[in-house]
Amino acid sequence: MQHRPKHFKMPHWPIPRGNRDINLGLDRMRLLMAKLGNPHKKLPPIIHVGGTNGKGSTLAYLQSMFESAGYSVHKYISPHLINFNERITLAGNLISTELVDQFAEECRYVSEKEDIPITFFEGITAIAFLAFSRFPADVLLLEVGMGGRLDATNVVEEVIASIITSISFDHIEHLGNSITSIAKEKAGIIKPKSFCVFSWQVSEAMDILIEKAKEVDCKRYACGYDWIFNRNSDESFDIAFDDRQLTFPKPSLVGIHQYINASTAAMAGIKLMDHFPKLSLEHISSGISRASWPGRMQQIKIGVLSKVLPSNIELWLDGAHNEAGAQMITATLQNMEPEGVLYAVHGRTIHRDMNVFLKYFQNIVELISCIEIMGEPDSEDPHRIKNACEELGIQAIISDSIKDSVKDIVRYHSEKYGENVLGRIIICGSLFLAGDVMLANKM
Repeated sequence: MQHRPKHFKMPHWPIPRGNRDINLGLDRMRLLMAKLGNPHKKLPPIIHVGGTNGKGSTLAYLQSMFESAGYSVHKYISPHLINFNERITLAGNLISTELVDQFAEECRYVSEKEDIPITFFEGITAIAFLAFSRFPADVLLLEVGMGGRLDATNVVEEVIASIITSISFDHIEHLGNSITSIAKEKAGIIKPKSFCVFSWQVSEAMDILIEKAKEVDCKRYACGYDWIFNRNSDESFDIAFDDRQLTFPKPSLVGIHQYINASTAAMAGIKLMDHFPKLSLEHISSGISRASWPGRMQQIKIGVLSKVLPSNIELWLDGAHNEAGAQMITATLQNMEPEGVLYAVHGRTIHRDMNVFLKYFQNIVELISCIEIMGEPDSEDPHRIKNACEELGIQAIISDSIKDSVKDIVRYHSEKYGENVLGRIIICGSLFLAGDVMLANKM
């Protein structure tokens, strides 16, 4: 297949090389940090967030809580959707391109002068740590890139809290092909002299996390063991712990899985009140009800793409890319009211098991439009996606762009069902695809 030119918004250094550039380990990062003056030891109090699914949403709830309480927040996430600057938040604002270039050049000079052959993620993490060390803030929300134990972010030595969201299969070529092996890598961020909050987990993962917390003498708060949550009929939810029960409002982010993420963030927030005296239960509730996180079960109601939608078709976007993500978004779609005919637009990164993801769409979606991701250097060939869909008995087509894919599905639905039957389109498969959608929706 002849791939089209890609669009990227990256700093001049380091150069992204996709999956070819993944080389987990902390030795290179520690050496680079030392040569840069150890910026990772000059950061605000750190809350380190790892896991497979829900990291970004959990961070969004926490940021909203802290900002509701008047705290200034640094935040580091990956990947970005449209612009690299989205990865680094300095005291509540996205980092400027000028500062990215300044810190990138500083890291590049040291890396090349000292002959430290770092990976792309190590390089951008170094940029972030330099930025966080040079600007004041009250707290740093730090998201793990991949795994945990050998992730570049884990060069930090002291944290207030480690939060581990739900663990499932992802990056098995690097983290292992069992939940147990993946959980061991994720558990590597748990540190002594801190506390840890574990989201809902399958038992194999939770056993590993609890054992690691005990091993390093870290106070743990594990879902199902030390606290539980329950969704109420009015869409609020309760958290029960230590003979207490607290009620929190409906999460601002859409999807049944958001109750897992919101309750995890709320439990962490409750325990963080001991460290941040301005933080209160009211601020935690406000954060849960006001958090924003683009590209996660987000309905697209305005913009270029909305203009090609008739009144009886909804368009939704989610960055889900692994088995657990597919399971959650399809369950959410099936529980939406009123019911509608479901469709999907799907693009993905290579080296991931398509069948494991797509099987959740069997007998649920009527048609999948397969596309190439323009913001992903390792985008999967849409012809291969189409073949995988058809092997699973899912009707599939290939579209040339995001806008064309929406138009193709609208045309199909209109010709078959007319104007009186609701249609619902979900665009999913990659956070890079979510970035494509947001860019296309602005054009």
